[in-house]
Amino acid sequence: MLDRGKRRTSKRKKQPEWDGIYLVESALGEQRESRWWTLLCKGVIVYLLVAGAVGAVLSALQSSYHPIIVQAVTAVTALFLVSLYYRKAWENLGYLLFFVIMAGVGFAGQNYISSGFYRVLNDLMEDSAAFFDSNAMRSYGETVGNASLSVTIAMSYISAVACLLVNILISRKMRYSLVIVASAIGIGIPLYLQEEPSWISVFQLLCGFLLARMLEKAGHYDLHTSNDRYEWKKGRLRYVYAGRTVMQAGICTLALTACVLAVCAVIFPQDKFHDKHPDNAWKKSTMGTMENFYIFGFAGLFNYYDNTGGLTSGRLGGISSIRLDYETDLRLTFAPYDENRFYLRRFVGQSYLAGQNRWASAQIQHYINAYEAKLAFYSSKPYVGFGVAEVENVAADSGVYLPYYSTDYDAAVYPGRMQKYTYYTSGDNFASTPVMQEYTGDWLEIPSANEKAIAELVKDAGLSGSPEQITQQLETYFQKEIPYSYQPGITPYGQDFVNYFLQKNRKGYCAHFASAATLAFRYMGIPARYVEGYAVDPDDLAEEGEVRTDKKVKDYYQGYTKLKQTGVVTVDVTDANAHAWVEIYVKGKGWQVADVTPASLADDEPGQNIWSMFMGLFGRNGRNNDTGNTDGTTTNVVKQLQDSGKVATGAFLAIVLLFVIVLCGRIIVRYILWRIHYRNAGENDRLIMEYQRYIQRIQKKEKGLKKAVNYEEQIAYLRKQGIWTLDRRERDRLLRLLEQAGFGQREITKEDAAWMRRFWKRSHRS
Repeated sequence: MLDRGKRRTSKRKKQPEWDGIYLVESALGEQRESRWWTLLCKGVIVYLLVAGAVGAVLSALQSSYHPIIVQAVTAVTALFLVSLYYRKAWENLGYLLFFVIMAGVGFAGQNYISSGFYRVLNDLMEDSAAFFDSNAMRSYGETVGNASLSVTIAMSYISAVACLLVNILISRKMRYSLVIVASAIGIGIPLYLQEEPSWISVFQLLCGFLLARMLEKAGHYDLHTSNDRYEWKKGRLRYVYAGRTVMQAGICTLALTACVLAVCAVIFPQDKFHDKHPDNAWKKSTMGTMENFYIFGFAGLFNYYDNTGGLTSGRLGGISSIRLDYETDLRLTFAPYDENRFYLRRFVGQSYLAGQNRWASAQIQHYINAYEAKLAFYSSKPYVGFGVAEVENVAADSGVYLPYYSTDYDAAVYPGRMQKYTYYTSGDNFASTPVMQEYTGDWLEIPSANEKAIAELVKDAGLSGSPEQITQQLETYFQKEIPYSYQPGITPYGQDFVNYFLQKNRKGYCAHFASAATLAFRYMGIPARYVEGYAVDPDDLAEEGEVRTDKKVKDYYQGYTKLKQTGVVTVDVTDANAHAWVEIYVKGKGWQVADVTPASLADDEPGQNIWSMFMGLFGRNGRNNDTGNTDGTTTNVVKQLQDSGKVATGAFLAIVLLFVIVLCGRIIVRYILWRIHYRNAGENDRLIMEYQRYIQRIQKKEKGLKKAVNYEEQIAYLRKQGIWTLDRRERDRLLRLLEQAGFGQREITKEDAAWMRRFWKRSHRS
């Protein structure tokens, strides 16, 4: 009904108006419609979203299950949940009934739910192993032999839980963004492996998204206890219930989606698409990170202790990926005397602690031919030199950064300080057999847990001959068979670092190769020890070094040199120079560097990583158990009952936790936006905002207050319920000030504003 004429000042709720024409509010309640059509439409949306997402994942992984049963359970659950909004009493009772049923089914079928969930994860691991060509994928133990039945039960249960969460988001407020994100993550996991979902699942999912988007933009989503078809909200007239209209739009959406997918199938046939669109540069750069994710879950994306390249003081296995910052750790000044690497040793590992995944620090660290070298130099032997290296600690840990053949083994350098180390060189090195005889046994120990893996390495690499030949054979084997990787993934809990590297993961960085090589040398009867520190290559000097014309060469090096011409150079040593290598003892020559780490691949440079989510999701260690039928008479029943249901429960709790976090985030964002608006508002607007916030708090307990649509009715209701105690004079003053703040142009005085705030605070306390 329309009314023309001049708009009069009213104490009732302000009506939307255009050019002097406005709708009379009473006309809106004259048109009603049954809610069943609207609830049915929203149930269809919930069904399409859940069935499409679950079906897409299962079809992409090619899991064996009964799709009709899962689809039927999803449809019945979705329709049941949306029907709860028909009556308030039925909503409370229905949710209670739903939770009782879900708890009973979860307890009775926990073996099937757990086993089915494991089966889906195993399908994912099989596809991942084939895609990444890796043997390190986990295998989950299934307790039910009939995989098709267990997957059907598990996915039906998970679909029912998903319907509950999606129904809360969709039926009330059409908050479909979280559903889109969750679905995209679920489908994106097999898509990365080039496993496409079925056509019908994609069809369902797209239809659900389009319908939800369409209704949300049309403002058609709020549900009320009344059957009024229209409502005013946020300055616009919109439908509350229009089931038949939505049904017609839904049918059109289904037809349009089917046509679009059919056209896409013709233009982009599945069997030819990948041939024409090979993996792009982004995908290639993320292969290492994604492989860690598929093996370890989100736990594989995090490092459990800080690392700078290979410098971890003997701790192993807790680094998922090396992330270099290329910031200066040390600043080295010296005079090069040959074209070899210049090493600064920081840590020496003596005993490998299998299972603990670390090297125990050597108690004696200075037997590196230093005293023999010093004696040779001062005895004026040929081919001997003496040098000085200045090491400035810019941002590294405190400690000794010792050049080879130096006696300054206790000269630590602290951050912000500089230390001078003297060292000696020789073209033929130095004999130190008498020194070595006393300590040979300390460097030949191999833990029994590693003997099998090391024996296989020795056999596969064909190790034999002299120490120099074995070093070359190891380096060649690693270069051909085990690639260098900045993103090797963490070592799973309960597994040995060296064994996992050699037998399963088959990729690593310098600490992996140095640890395995140290034990391999020992297996061959060659004393060896694990070393960490920094390695500066000639290329680093050429590209990053600064020739110091202000310093004299004789102050930094004297004696024999293999270079025709040299000078003093200063170079920044970064975490990219951090390294791990091996020292082996060669009779007649003493301790020698044996660096067997292969060259890194160009496409394995450390890149960007994804980081912020739940650690540990799918992070549970896999078990290589054979599948089989459960037997109620076996002695393993108790353990099966204890283990079953854990993964399904964990996944459910993770989803619930994510839902809670999103809700809490939404509340925080709304509060922040409210504070920003409040700070930028004038005094009148601030008072109205405070008043509305106060009323909203009371409405949580007083449902009848929601029917009061203007200031006069709200004050009357609060007085009637005894919430506000104020006389007629105070009532008139409060109403006048509220209308002035809400509709007037004149600012309220500070005295009146202070009185209103005191009144609200006093009323709130009472």
